[in-house]
Amino acid sequence: MKLRKFFSCVAGFAALAGFIMQGCGGGSANTVTVTLSQSSAALVVTQVLNLSATVAGSTNLNVTWTCTYTTTTTTIAANNTTSSTTSAAAPCTAATGVLTNIQDTTVTYTAPAKISTPPPTSTTIVSPPVITITATAQANNKTTGTCTVNLDSGISVTINPATAAVPTGQ
Repeated sequence: MKLRKFFSCVAGFAALAGFIMQGCGGGSANTVTVTLSQSSAALVVTQVLNLSATVAGSTNLNVTWTCTYTTTTTTIAANNTTSSTTSAAAPCTAATGVLTNIQDTTVTYTAPAKISTPPPTSTTIVSPPVITITATAQANNKTTGTCTVNLDSGISVTINPATAAVPTGQ
């Protein structure tokens, strides 16, 4: 009788332990991922970029959109060596482009009407802003997808002819 009671208690304990352990990582958890329709783009002034986000691994397919920018300053030392420093990310403004038509899984980015950077000096050059559009999964705010946008003024200069010979003494 004591042996039967002992095995009954052991079986009950084993069942209880199995029930408790079921929620402790033994199962396969879904990994949430966010993928954007484009991971990078190059835009000229006033051009638009339409992006869509796909969320996998969750029943909540919605994302939260954000737009940030950075600039890189290149410094030229007296010995002609260069070093670059990238600014901390800052929220986009009208001067760097804006997000419009913000939906649960789509957004439109519009490049600014002009690209403003400080004029270069003999020792520094500041690059145009680099835009990062981020879609953050609402199901897991640590999961993001990004698109990096490089801005271009659209102005190009061509010199023709590329080379020329000018005789001396004439």
